[in-house]
Amino acid sequence: MSEYNCLAGCVSNYLCGKLNSGGVAGEQADSFAPWVSVTLGEGADKITVGNESYTGDPNTACVKSFEVGWIDSPSASIEIIDEAGGSLGAVMDSLRKCVKFQGPGSTINFQFGWVITTCEGFSKPISSLKFTSIAEQLEVIYSEGKIRYKITTAGVNAIDENMRKDKIQGEDDKPIDIEKAIAALCAEDPPIKVRYAEIQPDGELKDIKFKWARLKDPPKASWQSDNQNRMSVISKWLTPFRIQDGQCDKGIIILWAPTSHDELIILKDPSIGPGEPAKCNNTVGTYIVNGGKCSPVISFNPTVNIINALQTSSAGGGTSGATKTDSNFAEDKKCKPSDGKQGDDVGTQLTSTISQQAHDSYGTDVAYEESLRSEIAHHKASKATSITGKEVTADLTFLGDPSPIYCQIIPGRTVSIVVINPFHIKEGKNSCGEWLAKPGCNNIFSNKNYMISGVNHSISAGSYTTTLKVYLAAPNVTLSPDEPLGGSGSGGPQLKNGC
Repeated sequence: MSEYNCLAGCVSNYLCGKLNSGGVAGEQADSFAPWVSVTLGEGADKITVGNESYTGDPNTACVKSFEVGWIDSPSASIEIIDEAGGSLGAVMDSLRKCVKFQGPGSTINFQFGWVITTCEGFSKPISSLKFTSIAEQLEVIYSEGKIRYKITTAGVNAIDENMRKDKIQGEDDKPIDIEKAIAALCAEDPPIKVRYAEIQPDGELKDIKFKWARLKDPPKASWQSDNQNRMSVISKWLTPFRIQDGQCDKGIIILWAPTSHDELIILKDPSIGPGEPAKCNNTVGTYIVNGGKCSPVISFNPTVNIINALQTSSAGGGTSGATKTDSNFAEDKKCKPSDGKQGDDVGTQLTSTISQQAHDSYGTDVAYEESLRSEIAHHKASKATSITGKEVTADLTFLGDPSPIYCQIIPGRTVSIVVINPFHIKEGKNSCGEWLAKPGCNNIFSNKNYMISGVNHSISAGSYTTTLKVYLAAPNVTLSPDEPLGGSGSGGPQLKNGC
């Protein structure tokens, strides 16, 4: 069906970016078959879903099911059926056994996608990016004369959680800036690559030099690790500081790259500022729910719980520690979208302990105020990767799409979803009635500004699906009271009976 017909009626009102219409990843063919290829350790033998899988012990092992997903860090589950047990040695060799040492044989590489075939015999793969991960856990089941392995993989983040750091970066009389301190910390075993980045309007990740708010240069200090794991240390160091960005500064999100087991991304908050209209920036395109041949969507299941989301909204804060504080501190109203309409007795009370690094960077007089503003900015940024405290959430599941856009950092991207109301028999001019969907588009859940927090790819029993975890912001919580559901320019409804 042509794109023109698919955009008929109300659908065009919600179009953002390209229309993701029927077919797999935009391809047209007579046959589509999902595939997975897994390489264990240093071995060249691959285990796949096909009849020629695993040449090491010819064709005795194959992938039964596969799943990979991420919000702020990736994880995967690979299930292998082995008739002879020949691949068990390769699995055991690739299993991570030492937190610091990472030999060339201690990673798992995988790729997935579709093989499309036409009646004329033409065949080609549609492939995902290549993923590198670490085998973290192995579950073995003997049944029905076969061996089944279930391998759980993750990145260095899973190892880091069990490690503690106590080295001090810099000295009181020889302070170093925060970026050099983080680089030195991440150079320790197991080493981690670090990127400072922002998401561009086209959705691409770009390395940038952060401009730290209210500071001429990056914060300089002596940085203590306090015997915490590396992610806790980095988060603690970053907490008093934020990124300069127009009228309302931005917080920071810490993420792990999905395709690499050892790449950390320190990301500038990608969300738009209060009152800014949705402009289809960072969009992955438009999907139609109940769109027939115009849509690859399988299911869509929104949940609304606005009161629950209030529990995690910021509600100002207090302080602890010896410093000059302003007991009348109030968040800048221009940067506080809900404008206090819910009252001061809802939300999370942010408590700021003023660090020595904040004192050294801001000075005693404003360390409290600037630290608290930074914590509020980080709290807002964290919503992109939080699994709770969102007003409207949903899973959008469609035919598997291994395109690069769904193999990379996904928080901060948006998607437009058009929900077509169910067709039903409506009284018409003839005695049989008319088979119609009226109104055509559901004006509550159709929206151009669904924000994406996570993605999941699942292949099993000849089926491949991709699921996006999405959410909408609501007025009086994340948005100002006069904005529609999803924000200005989203096409969402103006909700009634608010504050």
